[in-house]
Amino acid sequence: MVGNFAGSGLEPLIGASSHSGRRTFITRLIEQGADIKAVSRLAGHASIVTTSEYVEDNPDRLKRISSLAIF
Repeated sequence: MVGNFAGSGLEPLIGASSHSGRRTFITRLIEQGADIKAVSRLAGHASIVTTSEYVEDNPDRLKRISSLAIF
């Protein structure tokens, strides 16, 4: 993969990697309401604990979730 990129003529993105792409993919699926078990299977993880470590915190999502709590 590195060899293919090197010959592409594209400028590398600082901090971009296949790992950051997986993190973005998983985070966006969860933000859109996908079930974490399904996302875990798509990612090939043996445990949803591993998948949950890929989900980035999003202040807007946390605010939206907290507004769902009814006391």
